Amino acid sequence: MKCIKYTLLIWVIVFISGTYAQKNFTVQVANFSFTPRDITITAGDTVTFMWVSGTHTTTSDSTTGPDAWNSPMNSTTSIFKVVILYPGLHSYYCIFHGGPGGVGMAGTITANQKAPTEVRESNTVLTYNLEQNYPNPFNPMTTIDYSIPENSLVVLKVFNVLGEEVKTLVNEVKSRGRYSVSLNASELTSGIYYYQIRAGNYISVKKMTLLK
Repeated sequence: MKCIKYTLLIWVIVFISGTYAQKNFTVQVANFSFTPRDITITAGDTVTFMWVSGTHTTTSDSTTGPDAWNSPMNSTTSIFKVVILYPGLHSYYCIFHGGPGGVGMAGTITANQKAPTEVRESNTVLTYNLEQNYPNPFNPMTTIDYSIPENSLVVLKVFNVLGEEVKTLVNEVKSRGRYSVSLNASELTSGIYYYQIRAGNYISVKKMTLLK
């Protein structure tokens, strides 16, 4: 029984250390203004627009994609929630009193990338392993998980279909454990890519698809 409880405790610690707690940020919508006008969050956080006066919309500059939004023309007591999925600058405005690019009644949301998750497990069986990225296909963010059973120099790189290196995601000595690393492919073109890991004598390659 003690062994079971101890094992469960280990997994609880691992789960907590590897999970980012999403946060909620509130932006008040009043007569001809958003307050605060500019905010900084982490990708995955929620932004709640809360109307306190006036009749306005909140509309993203971007018209397509998962981080595009267009609220109804709301007034006092209304709320509208947006979950920002991808890092970067997300500009927005009121259709009736502003415009794209920060014209008039407008604001910005700067979403930072989540810090890479690093989980070290001292009482579980680990092997060298490279997992399939997720999501896949993706645009432009995806996550790659891998594990190593001992301290190793880990090199994780991304290549195009011509075998040319386009990104180095990891190039350092890592302690035994499971790891997650994020890939931001915003500057890459759509297509097939390969990611390769080298750790100790272990080499593995997997394919992923970028769709824009």
